[in-house]
This record gives sequence, structure tokens and C-alpha cells, in this order.
Amino acid sequence: MTHHQGGVVSLVVRVTGDEQRRGSPLRTKLQQQLSEYFGGKKFHESWSHSGEWLAVAAALLPVGIDIEVAQEFRGTSPRIFLSESDEITLNVFQRPQIVGWTMKEAVFKADPEQTSNLTAYSIHEQGRLVVRDNSRWCIEVTETDAYTLAIARAA
Repeated sequence: MTHHQGGVVSLVVRVTGDEQRRGSPLRTKLQQQLSEYFGGKKFHESWSHSGEWLAVAAALLPVGIDIEVAQEFRGTSPRIFLSESDEITLNVFQRPQIVGWTMKEAVFKADPEQTSNLTAYSIHEQGRLVVRDNSRWCIEVTETDAYTLAIARAA
């Protein structure tokens, strides 16, 4: 497990299709390890999978995670979830549209009731994402040759 600021722990593993499913022996084992790690305290967890990658993040406060295999962005127009200023801010990354998507998806998973609209918040420098209601999220992004990962926690 990797330890992050704000008491977040995460794990990224390469898996087969069956291991990604809820209730799989691997996911059950990881949930047990998280429970032991937090010493029986109630914790928040977030899961994501893409291709052959499974990611989990957990913390005592709300947390969200998203992982996407490394590829060029395909699908909906980035303008649906990225503003022009978002794209400028993200230009330092190899795959800026995927990074923007994973950042916003991670925040959505951490707080789906407050962030139901992906354009309701914008990305600012240093991994901060500001939502219209002024709540702030700290987002850690990891880009590898294999995947892009974003973990969101309350700032």
C-alpha cells in the first residue's frame, strides 16, 4: 500500500477480468486488509478499474480514485467536462484530457451528491479542484506508461 497526505492509503494492482469484480477473492482480501489497517474504525473506500488495472483508495475522510489505461482520449468531447482554462492548466501532462477526466471522476466518487456535474468545478494549479460551492479537493495525479491515476481527498 502507498501512503499519501491526509491519511489516504492506496493500492494499484494488475489483475485479470474476474479479479476486478465485486466479491472476488482479491477484492475481499483487500477489503479485509483495509479494515485491519484502519483498526476497525469506519473508513471510506473508493474503487476503480480500467483494462487490466484495479485501484483502491481508503481514508477516514471521503476519498475518490479513478484509473484509466494509458491511451489517447476517446469518447465524448472534452468540452463536456473540461473548460478552456482546465485544458491550459493540464497541458503539462502527457495525456491532459485523460488526466482531467480522472481528476474530476475521482472527486465525483468522493462526493457524488455535491459534484454531479463534471463541469461544475474547475482545475487549478497544484492539483486543487474548486467546486462552485467553494469546497476544495486536493488531487494527486500519477501518470505512467501504463495508466493515469487520480486520488481526491478533502483539502
